[in-house]
Amino acid sequence: MRKLKSFLGLLNYYSRFLQNSSTLLHPLHNLLRKEAKWVWTSECAKAFEDAKQLLQQSRVLVHYNTRLPLRIACDASPYGVGAVISHVMDNGEERPVAFASRTLTEAERKYAQIEKEALAIIFGVKKFHKYLYGRKFTLITDHKPLLTILGPKSAVPTLAALRMQCWALILMAYSYDIEYRRSADHANADALSRLPTASFDNTGEEGVWSYTMNGWPSHVQEEALRPFFIRRQELSAEQGCILWGQRVIIPPGYRQRLLEDLHHVHPGICRMKALARSYMWWPGCDGEIEELVKGCSICQAVQKMPAVAPLHHWRWPERVWQRIHIDFAEKDKQYFLVVIDSHSEWLEVFPMSSTTSQNTIVVLRSLFSAYGLPEELVSDNGPQLVSREFTQFLEGNGIKHTAVPAYHPASNGAAESTPHTVTGRTPAELFLKRQIRTRFSLLKPKLASRVEEKQATQKRHHDSGGSCLRVFQDGEAVRVRNFRGGVEKWIQAKVLQRLGAVTYMVQEGQRQRTVHVDHMLPWRGKGEQIKKVLPSPVVENEPPVIRDCVFPAVVPSAPVKLIPPTVLIRPAEQVVDVSSSHTESKSSPEQRRYPERVPPKKLDL
Repeated sequence: MRKLKSFLGLLNYYSRFLQNSSTLLHPLHNLLRKEAKWVWTSECAKAFEDAKQLLQQSRVLVHYNTRLPLRIACDASPYGVGAVISHVMDNGEERPVAFASRTLTEAERKYAQIEKEALAIIFGVKKFHKYLYGRKFTLITDHKPLLTILGPKSAVPTLAALRMQCWALILMAYSYDIEYRRSADHANADALSRLPTASFDNTGEEGVWSYTMNGWPSHVQEEALRPFFIRRQELSAEQGCILWGQRVIIPPGYRQRLLEDLHHVHPGICRMKALARSYMWWPGCDGEIEELVKGCSICQAVQKMPAVAPLHHWRWPERVWQRIHIDFAEKDKQYFLVVIDSHSEWLEVFPMSSTTSQNTIVVLRSLFSAYGLPEELVSDNGPQLVSREFTQFLEGNGIKHTAVPAYHPASNGAAESTPHTVTGRTPAELFLKRQIRTRFSLLKPKLASRVEEKQATQKRHHDSGGSCLRVFQDGEAVRVRNFRGGVEKWIQAKVLQRLGAVTYMVQEGQRQRTVHVDHMLPWRGKGEQIKKVLPSPVVENEPPVIRDCVFPAVVPSAPVKLIPPTVLIRPAEQVVDVSSSHTESKSSPEQRRYPERVPPKKLDL
C-alpha cells in the first residue's frame, strides 16, 4: 500500500504533463479506498505499466540543455535512495531529465536518517556527475539540518561523523546552492527512494553494480566478487549494463541461454570460446563452454583423436626365441612374411606367393623346425592370423598368441619397423651366441639393465608432453574409433575386460574386438544410455584367442596331445614324410652312414 501511494505521488507531481492521468490511474486509486479489498487485477497491472510508459514520453522528459537552470532533488527512505535531475523551463515549470535510484546495503540501512539523506545527495551527485560538474546547480532536500552541514558557504563540520566530513569534501568540488522543500512537495524524489531499482540485477553478482558506479574498496572478501575486483580498473557501465572492455558481463539468468546459442551449430570448444570472447564474459565462462561441449553426444561422435597414450614398452624377454613378432609386408606387388625375435632383433624374411593361413603355417613350420617353438607369438588381427586353422596350429604347439589392437600398428612395432639399437648389440651376437664368455665379461654391465635404461629414456622423451594413461573399468560405456567409414568417427561400445596396460576387449554391437586405449574415449553423452550389449555366441569347444598387447603374463601351457603325421623342414614348402623315410632306411641298412635312430612316438611341429 505504501509503495502504491509513493508511485501515485510521483505521478501526481508530474500530472500536468500526463494526458488523461485520472482516467488511466482509476484502477489504482480504487485500491486505496477504505472499503475496497486489495486485489491486484489485470486492469491494475495494465494501468501501472501504462503509467510508467507515460513518464518516459517526451511530454514529461526533456533533453539536457546547458542554457536552462539545473536542479537535482534527492531523498532517502529506510531501504533506498532516489534522485531526479530536472530543468526549470522558461515558464517556471520543472521538467525531469533523468531518474535514478538504488537500494541500500545492509550497512547503509543502519545509518542515521540524517546520514541517509546525505547519502542520497552524494548518490545523486555522483550519478549525474557528467551533467553537474563545471556548472551551477541547485540541490533540493527535505532534511533541513543538511542546509547547514553541507551548505556551500559552510566550513567542513569538525564535530560531525567522519563520513559526513568526507561527503562535505566531495561536494566542495561542485558549484551549487542547497534548498529545503517540504516532503509533501518532494514527491518525485521521495517516490524513487521508496521504489528503488535493485542494485545488483544487472550482473547477478552482489555488489558489482554498486561498486562499479560508486567506487571499489581497497579489498573484498567475497569469493564471488574477486573475479570482478581483479578487473575493476577495466569495468564500465553503459545503458544499464556492466562491460569488461568491449565484452558485456552476462547476468546468471541469461548465461545458459547464451551458451545454447553459441552451441547451436556445434562449432566446437575453440570456436565457441573465440566467439564468446568477442561479445560476452562472466566468471567461469570458458569452463562452462568446455563442459557443454564435452556433454554433447553430437560433438563427441565427431571429435578429433585424443592425446597419444604414454609409451608402454614390451617386456624384454630374457631368452632367445622366447617371443617373436610377425607381420606381412609388401614391396613391388610381392608379399613377405617378416619374423623378428624380440630378444635379439634377429630378422627372418620369407617371400610369400599368397598370404593365406595355410601358406603361413607352412612357412612357420619350417622356421620352427630350425629354431624351435617360441613361447609367445605376437601379430595383428589379420584374417589369416586369427582364423581357426591358425589358432589350432598355435594351440597344438603350445604357443601363446597375442593379437594387438586393430588399426594400431605401433603396438606391434617390432614387426612393423626394422631392428633398432636399443640393445646396443648386433642381432647375430644375441641370437647366435657367437661371443665367447671370459673372465673379462664380468666387467661389462648386464644387458637387461641397459635395455631398461634405454626404454626408460624412450618413455621419458615420449611422455614429456604430459600425457597420462587413461584407465577404463569393466562394464564402462565408452566411445571407440570407427575405422569402417560413416559419418560418426566415434561409436558406442562397452568395456568387457582389460587385457593389458593399454588394451581392452570391448563389445561393439554384436561383435567383440580388442581396442587400444588411443582409440577409446569416455562416454559423456547427456540424457543418453548405451544400448544393451548382447554377448556374441561362442562355438562349443572352440579355443579362444588370447588378446593382449603389453606385459602379457606367461601362462604355462598344459600337456598337448601331439599327432605325428609329417615334419616340415626348411626350405619352405618341402615336405618330408618321416615315417616313409624311416621305412626306406630299414629296407637298405647297408646304405646307412650313422647308427639307426628311433623317432619319437609323438611329434607334430
